[in-house]
Amino acid sequence: MAIPRRYTITRHVLYDLVWSKPLEKVAAELGIREAELVSLCIERKVPRPASGYWRLKVLGKTAEPYPLPEPDNDSEFEIRPQVIAVGDPLLRRAVAKEMIRIRESKLFAVADDLRNCHTLVSRSQHLLSGELWGDHGMISPPKGSLTIKVSKANIRRSLLLMDAVLKGFEDLGYEIGFEESWPHRTLVKVMGVEVLFGVREYWAMEERHNKNADPLAGQYGLPREGRRIQLVPAGRLRLVVDYDHSSKGGLWSKSLHRQFDDTKKKPLEVRLKAFALGVVDMAARSKEALAKAEERARERERQEMEARTREQAARQQREEKLAKILNERERVDGLIAESERWAKSHRLRDYIKAKMARAEAQGKEVGPNSAAGKWRKWALDQADRLDPLEKSPPSILDNADID
Repeated sequence: MAIPRRYTITRHVLYDLVWSKPLEKVAAELGIREAELVSLCIERKVPRPASGYWRLKVLGKTAEPYPLPEPDNDSEFEIRPQVIAVGDPLLRRAVAKEMIRIRESKLFAVADDLRNCHTLVSRSQHLLSGELWGDHGMISPPKGSLTIKVSKANIRRSLLLMDAVLKGFEDLGYEIGFEESWPHRTLVKVMGVEVLFGVREYWAMEERHNKNADPLAGQYGLPREGRRIQLVPAGRLRLVVDYDHSSKGGLWSKSLHRQFDDTKKKPLEVRLKAFALGVVDMAARSKEALAKAEERARERERQEMEARTREQAARQQREEKLAKILNERERVDGLIAESERWAKSHRLRDYIKAKMARAEAQGKEVGPNSAAGKWRKWALDQADRLDPLEKSPPSILDNADID
């Protein structure tokens, strides 16, 4: 059954719910986190079962509920279930469907031993049984092993947790695998998105005494006793879920990282469903973040394409304008050159006329067949060759390009 986005219940209904089943199951039914349910009970003055109440009930011992203070107060209040942190309506519906499947399932139960464990757990157990090296007592999982970075004392417990997680994911139809490139971290594919997950152990700072301390250490600002702080495994585990942002074009956000801590009251063995819900939530947010990143990349590519088109159009306009300028300049230069040739041809004709007049005045023969007459015809041909307005007569100079 789908959980509505918001609904109203009464104070008496809340009281009946918290005394009918453990708070974790009540929170799951209401669609909120257990911490929110506790805050709601405190705010509405609704008493909650004490630690060990449900164990006494299982053993058949008498365990009476605390009475509801102010029983006449049956006020109504609104509950807003866990917000699915994605905006796409289709994706929201897919996430809600997956979360309901997880809440209503009986999966993610931790086994007592590793006899019938998952194949990857069995392989990791074999790989982690040899000599392992790591930092400050923590093992570094070798290639082919599940992502488990804990001390040797917590290898078995980490394998049992991963066994429950892997079996639960596969029963839900999710695909399990490893990164192709180093460091080969464990991943689960949910709604088409690869989400990384693993088990890590807390660090703790421990002060240790160095028996071989230098007695003159105090002169150099160091402790005389030789005490030093060292990181050691704390014994508490943490389930971590990340989105593989490193291979997605720098996609990264603090919201794409979640962790589920091991506590005395809430060990990880009872938080695996919450962890699975966190993986689905991470996959949804990662998918939307990736879609937004791809949309930004497409928009950036479109803007770059438009900028390149504008630049190309501007360059073409500049080239066309330059071509027009060069063409116009060439025409002007040609016009000037023609006018200069025209002026030269007229000066040359004036000179020919003056020379022939002088020859005639000197009594020389100037007829067509005379030397002066032949010279006059040749000179006028050269003037016509210069004049752009006259037809150019043939000349040996037309074939002057001789190798």
